[in-house]
Amino acid sequence: MKPADLLARARQGDAQAIAHLLQRSLTSQGLTVTATQDQQGCLEITLEGERVPDQAVLMGLIRRGLGRLQVANLAVVRVHAVQPGFDWFAWSEEVELEGRSPTDQPLDSALSADTPPPCDRSQSDFHRQGTPTRPPSTVPHRPSPSPPSRRTPQRDLGLLFLETFNPFKLALVVWLALHTVFGSPHYTIQGFLNNRDSLMMFLHGVNLIFHEAGHVFFAIFGRFLMILGGSLFQIMVPAGLCAYFWLTRQRFASAIALWWTGQNFLDVSIYVRDARDRELPLIGGLDETFHDWHNILLQLGLMRWDDLIANHVYGIGIGIYLVALGLAGFYARRSAEKLSADRTNPSG
Repeated sequence: MKPADLLARARQGDAQAIAHLLQRSLTSQGLTVTATQDQQGCLEITLEGERVPDQAVLMGLIRRGLGRLQVANLAVVRVHAVQPGFDWFAWSEEVELEGRSPTDQPLDSALSADTPPPCDRSQSDFHRQGTPTRPPSTVPHRPSPSPPSRRTPQRDLGLLFLETFNPFKLALVVWLALHTVFGSPHYTIQGFLNNRDSLMMFLHGVNLIFHEAGHVFFAIFGRFLMILGGSLFQIMVPAGLCAYFWLTRQRFASAIALWWTGQNFLDVSIYVRDARDRELPLIGGLDETFHDWHNILLQLGLMRWDDLIANHVYGIGIGIYLVALGLAGFYARRSAEKLSADRTNPSG
C-alpha cells in the first residue's frame, strides 16, 4: 500500500492502518503492534515485545502521533503493553483525545436503550484496579486468577520503598550521610592529630597521593602554582571523575565522586587552618618552607585571614556534601524500566 493511501486510511480511523504506522515507528524497539476499533470511537492498541516498553515514552509518542493524524471518530485510546507468555498486562493506560469526548453524541442517541455507551467497559477486560488481563481478542479464555491477599498499608509502603530503591546503593548513601553528620566535626587540626575518624584518615591517605602528584604536575607553571597545585590537584581528581561519570550517564557514581570532592575540600581546610601555627606533621619534615598554605598565604599577604579562608573552604565542602547526598539518594532509585521488568517477572 502506498504511504499516501495508508495515511488516508489511518485518518479515517482504520485500525489496521494506524497499527501499521505505529509498527514502522516502533520496529527498532522490537515491538509488535496490533489495533482494533469499535463503532463508539474506542481504539485498542496492544504492544507486545520481549522487553517492557517505557510507558511515559510510548504514551507520549502515541499521543503526538494520533494528534497529528487527526483521526476521525476517535474518542478514546487504550494502550496495553504485554510480554510473550504472560496473560496479564505489564501496564495499561487509557487516554481521552482532545476535541471529542466519549459522550459527544446526540442526546436522543445517548438516551436510547438500544445504543450501548461509547467505550463500554463491560465490553473489555481492561480494568484500572487489580491485575489487568489481555483483551479476549488476543488471549484464549482462562479462568480469572484469585485476587492477591490483602496486606496492611504499612507493609505495602515498606515493600514499595524496597522495590523503588537499590538496597546496596541506598546503604552506601546512608553510610556517607552518617559520616557527613558525625565525621565532619573531626576535620580540625586536633581531630586530625588525634586520629578521631578512621574514614577521614583513610581518605586523607588516598588524597595525599594526588596532593603530592599535583606538586609535580604543576611544577612547570612556576613556584606559586607548584605549591598550590597539591591542594588543587587533590580536588581536581574526584571532580574530574564526577564529570566523567556524569557525561557517561553513570549518575550514581557521579554523585559519589562529587561527595569525595566535598571531602577533599574539608581535608584542605585543615591544611589552610594550620598555616599560621604549622602543627601538622609534613612529609617534608618540620621545615616551615614545606608548609604549602603557610607559603601561599604569606605570598598573598593573607596570613591573618587563615581561619576565615579555612572556614570558607570547609563550608564549600559541606555544601558539596549536601548536594552529592541528595543526588546519590535520587539516583539510588531503580530505573523505571528495571522496576517494570521486576514487577512483570518477579521470579527473574
